[in-house]
Amino acid sequence: MDQAEPMKWWFHNEVSGVHLLFPSFVLDSGEHIFAAYMFICIICWAERALTYCLDGPLGYQSRYRIRWSLVIARTAVYGLATVLRLWYMLITMYFNIGLFSAVVLALTTGQLVLEILKSRSTRHDEYRRARLVNEFADDDVTAMLDREDKLHAGHHPPTTRA
Repeated sequence: MDQAEPMKWWFHNEVSGVHLLFPSFVLDSGEHIFAAYMFICIICWAERALTYCLDGPLGYQSRYRIRWSLVIARTAVYGLATVLRLWYMLITMYFNIGLFSAVVLALTTGQLVLEILKSRSTRHDEYRRARLVNEFADDDVTAMLDREDKLHAGHHPPTTRA
């Protein structure tokens, strides 16, 4: 009778007989281990990308009407991001040094890319603001940019009646 080896509750290097999240994904060869590392990268990078999308503004919202399609879509994206987070948590719970390191490295490189994107976006916004203010040197431009910033942050200017 074939008995499975009990799980090791400490960090180790052994991968023989490990099933990665699914019964059919057995790490029994070098190719399968490489595929596992690529799968881990895809999971972690996808989770970082989805989180980046969720961190962005929700978009213009009417005070009187909820945009249900946007709410449902963002909720579905959040659900998918949660599944990916739980998957990489389960992978780290194998206590395999290689798999654990792959998760840490993939999450770190994914975050590095996001920080670069955020940095470029911030610099672009600052440059655009400075160019417009210098070009027009007008309080109206500053007020317009402030209103635009508030809109992107989820604040809406009061409506005026004529």
